[in-house]
Amino acid sequence: MATLSCELAVRAVILPVAEDTSSTIAGKINQTTGKAVTLSVTSKERAFLSFDLSNLPASVTASNITSARLNLYVSSLVTPGDLTVHMVTNDWRENTANVAAPGYSAGVVGTIPAADLVAKTFIEVDVTAAVSNWFNGASNFGLAIATATGNVRLASKAGLGTGFPALLEIEPGVNAAPLN
Repeated sequence: MATLSCELAVRAVILPVAEDTSSTIAGKINQTTGKAVTLSVTSKERAFLSFDLSNLPASVTASNITSARLNLYVSSLVTPGDLTVHMVTNDWRENTANVAAPGYSAGVVGTIPAADLVAKTFIEVDVTAAVSNWFNGASNFGLAIATATGNVRLASKAGLGTGFPALLEIEPGVNAAPLN
């Protein structure tokens, strides 16, 4: 009997969220200091996510990233509203309470339409521009999730049982070295 051998090169790297929190309506880091089971996103609350790129294979570079996608899980949905993704503009830590929430750029990196929001489902948004900027020297302070009209709860890394924490999926181009 002949044996068929098949080698598959891994073409994407999936990074778990390193830190996540949301802001209070008073504009401060949530007092649960990174232990909230969901991340609130309302017209007055933002979710903040950071990803550690330091352990990526050396073969992943700014010149060969073809796409980067942010994967989120909608734990609950009170009111649908477009979600916008922005680059965070200053350093922050989820375990620091009673400090101002980080700022974020006015420019939108990606948008998730309200029609795509359904409770207990995954959503995905292209964040290639932000990840490419980080690889090209921009400070990586993470991503902010905002809405003008919605009321959404996203799963956090501390929320076992409420969904799945955010993931960042980075895919290098077909000419990149295999990711092993």
